[in-house]
Amino acid sequence: MTVREFRNRDLPELLGLLKTQDERASQRSMTPEGRSIEDLALELGELSPYTELVPLVLEQHGQLAAYVALCNYDGEAFLEGPLMRPELGAADVAPLLERAVSEAKVRGYSFVEAFVDEENVRAQDALAASAFEPFRTTYIYEFRRGSDLTPLSPSRFRFEQGEVDVGVYRDLYRETSDNWATRLAWRDEDLRERFSDPQVSLTLVYQDDRPVGHLELERLPDEGYAEVAYFGVLPAARGQKLGRELLLRGLHEAFAAPDVELVLARAHDDERAASVTLESVGFLLSHGVVAYTLELK
Repeated sequence: MTVREFRNRDLPELLGLLKTQDERASQRSMTPEGRSIEDLALELGELSPYTELVPLVLEQHGQLAAYVALCNYDGEAFLEGPLMRPELGAADVAPLLERAVSEAKVRGYSFVEAFVDEENVRAQDALAASAFEPFRTTYIYEFRRGSDLTPLSPSRFRFEQGEVDVGVYRDLYRETSDNWATRLAWRDEDLRERFSDPQVSLTLVYQDDRPVGHLELERLPDEGYAEVAYFGVLPAARGQKLGRELLLRGLHEAFAAPDVELVLARAHDDERAASVTLESVGFLLSHGVVAYTLELK
């Protein structure tokens, strides 16, 4: 077997692996989104969504046997894949992962992450054999248009949308979960740009004029779905079914857009209360994604 850089002639075989993955949860991992040769060529080339992309393949008997790509997005390194043919095991793809890790070290990354479906045992075994360690499982939930959606009812809380006070938002974001950190590094102008997007809405909820919770909804009408990016309630305000009210309002808002057929939400494995709240309003568990990390320094 030979490890080498991806070439355009690999596109048809990569597309075949991707279509096989789509049919079987046991083979899913984070991979390119394109599902045509033309879209894949653009995604792996001039229209890559990443700051840097290093796609690699494992070749066996002149055919593409496995794929991994080292990706850089806003300075963070992670892998697409490993995506491999059904007959391959952890030992077979070890050289491919070793090459990806080597590329990450050369670029000076402190760590590299990978994301695979909870049912993709072969990819998990391959990552573990290359010293990657699991650190979190994220559960993806779905609510489809036409499902039983509870009507909104009068509330003793006040819900507001409009111009965002980034200081208030940042405090809520920090205090509603110990696991969230990404947005804390955003500048004020980054947050204002995010919430000025007409497809993004932020709902703040008040109790006695004090902000106690928030829900961020992003609509992707061209893709036919919306996503609850974040929702949370301050610890002191929990136990009043406020999270449930926020989610119901988010669902009603999402489905007010005629092109939205599906709403997605997520909860980490240590956020059992969030999972219970999602299920209480009718979200159904779709799948779990296991995150792996490898420290390089």
